[in-house]
Amino acid sequence: MKRITLVVASLILLGTAIHSVAQQSAASFVPVTDAMLQNPDPADWLMWRRTLNSWGYSPLDQINRTNVRSLKMVWT
Repeated sequence: MKRITLVVASLILLGTAIHSVAQQSAASFVPVTDAMLQNPDPADWLMWRRTLNSWGYSPLDQINRTNVRSLKMVWT
């Protein structure tokens, strides 16, 4: 009897956890629109070369001429 109770309680907890995760994922999902593709946020690369014209330029400025030499390969 204890085993059945434990299994039922575990299934209820699992179902509650799955439902909770599904709700959070759906709430935070932001679909990509045509406007976003036309003019992406500077921090977003929504496609291979960032923009529809394949420019591939990043407007971000954290990396510049003075600190570029400290960049290192961390993943290939």
